[in-house]
Amino acid sequence: MSDLLDGLNEPQKQAVLHGLGPMIVLAGPGSGKTATVTRRIARLIREKEVDPSRILGVTFTNKAATEMRERVEKLLGRKAYGLWLCTFHAAAARILRKVVGQFPFGRTSTFEIIDQSTQTKEMKAVIQHDLKLDEKEYKAPTFLSALQEAKAHGILPTDYEYRGQLAPLYRKAAAFYEARLRVLNAFDFGDLLLYVTQALDQDKDLREEWSRTFQYILVDEYQDTCPVQLLFLDLLTSTHKNISVVGDDAQCIFGFTFANLHTILDFARDYPGAKEVRLEQNYRSTPEIVEASNMLIENNRVRYDKTCFTANASGPGITVVVHDGEKQESWWAVAECMKRHREGVPWGEMFVLYRTNSQSRVLEEAFVGKGIPYNVKGAFKFYDREEIQDLLGYLKVLSNPANRIAWERIANKPTRGLGASTVQAIVEYAQEHSLTFRAALNDSHYLFKGVTQKKVAAFTAQMQRLEIFAEGAKVSSLLQTIIDGIDFKAWLLGKGDTTSAAADRWQNVLELVRAVEMYENDTPPDEASLLGFLERVALVTQEDEAAARDKDKVLLTTLHSCKGLEAQVVIITGVEQGLIPHFNAMHDPAQSEEERRLFYVGMTRAKRFLYLSRARSRWLHGKPMDGRPSQFIRELALDNSR
Repeated sequence: MSDLLDGLNEPQKQAVLHGLGPMIVLAGPGSGKTATVTRRIARLIREKEVDPSRILGVTFTNKAATEMRERVEKLLGRKAYGLWLCTFHAAAARILRKVVGQFPFGRTSTFEIIDQSTQTKEMKAVIQHDLKLDEKEYKAPTFLSALQEAKAHGILPTDYEYRGQLAPLYRKAAAFYEARLRVLNAFDFGDLLLYVTQALDQDKDLREEWSRTFQYILVDEYQDTCPVQLLFLDLLTSTHKNISVVGDDAQCIFGFTFANLHTILDFARDYPGAKEVRLEQNYRSTPEIVEASNMLIENNRVRYDKTCFTANASGPGITVVVHDGEKQESWWAVAECMKRHREGVPWGEMFVLYRTNSQSRVLEEAFVGKGIPYNVKGAFKFYDREEIQDLLGYLKVLSNPANRIAWERIANKPTRGLGASTVQAIVEYAQEHSLTFRAALNDSHYLFKGVTQKKVAAFTAQMQRLEIFAEGAKVSSLLQTIIDGIDFKAWLLGKGDTTSAAADRWQNVLELVRAVEMYENDTPPDEASLLGFLERVALVTQEDEAAARDKDKVLLTTLHSCKGLEAQVVIITGVEQGLIPHFNAMHDPAQSEEERRLFYVGMTRAKRFLYLSRARSRWLHGKPMDGRPSQFIRELALDNSR
């Protein structure tokens, strides 16, 4: 077992060697927590001979789960087939598929996980047609946000105690929205954990069965868990307490997603006798950055008392820079990146961070002006692109014929003469006769005559051929058959776009083909399926997409979105009172402490160069704002402003 402990410090070894019972690992920034967790999993499999299928490891992004799986398999020297190493939502979906038929949830095991655009479309229909309200006044995102709050707390949206005058409307909307998703045989993202916890909570035998299935449960980023995730973990540990969690109270920054600092602070109370391990050695940053970060976070009253340290060599220190306005700040940030690049720092080893997305515009203009390559984290998602959604629409209807929205999308893509009025007639006929869109296609001769009927019949016949081919076909073969069968390339390149835009669209299609091939390569042959691929796509988070960015570009992103990343050069802009800490949080002690943790996260992304930048004045939300220095700069006691 010596190789699994090679290079680890003593606290890391303690965590790896932990046996049965609860354990909390308090892991400071850059303290090697991923190495610790993955070696513990490898030890359980290799030394303790635990079946990989009896281990559940959950985290918050597919990127993190994939990285951890790759490390485990490298340590083992083989594939860890059966190991549940995934996001919370992926684990919930996997369990829900196995048990959904045992409960009156109105879905089958082939249920679909709908994306944000479909959620919005269905909620708009609820507001306009079911509630008879003006969608311009009553916004779908507002209603969806209210329902997601209920789900995040593990409570059915029809039962949740909403705040404000719209509470009765939210409950009515929830009932209509749920009914629409049942017709689609679909769940949304928030439903996955809600319904799996409902199932496990209601059925004692089922709960005990799944609790016994997982002998060991490991949780990453424990400080970010919301109430329904905690309930999920509690149910899965009902027959044992073999749960190990890793987290850092100083990096609890997602209060707006209902993460609660006391979740990690109260772990020992929730799991009496829990072993505590502290990973305080920072392997990422210079002593100057580590010491300043300690000084900052010590101002928080509610926290674990821990002090990070490092054996790394000294660096250039932390630079505080003051500018007249945001334009000067942005041009300076570009110039500093160019300077570091000339010194040999890759563009991809530089971050420019800000508190709010509205600050990015002037920064982007400056980077464009100098021709510096950059990425903005949170940009348009790959799977949201029109051509990708079109092809996914074909895969979705072949997987779930009840998906009316996907049928509507593909009916006239490529253009086949089935316009909006024709599609709407099919939809209305299906609703009137309680049929799926697919079943209504078979009855189309009752609706149309002449040329229109021939076009509908041709589409129906084409889909029938694809349905036959889809039975037992590999996903990659099915996708290629769709692309060739509908002559998608010719249609895409002939849509009237500029040559470059059309070529980019086709390259996106080829990237989708590659994504399917990667899925099949990463998945055991007996587990790879169309349903599995669509589930993987549905569970891709914005953070996962951003992680796939071009590594040779400067990253522009918010302080919230930089968590989990690191770079040689980090520039934090807008370090001003009212921005960081944000003015909405300044008069609430708990929110002020979360703002300090947020700034701490930004600082601790830096390996060597850390700049704190502010402007004496800036325009924000269309108004001028005085740029008084943030209280956090004063707390750092830095005297090198220039």
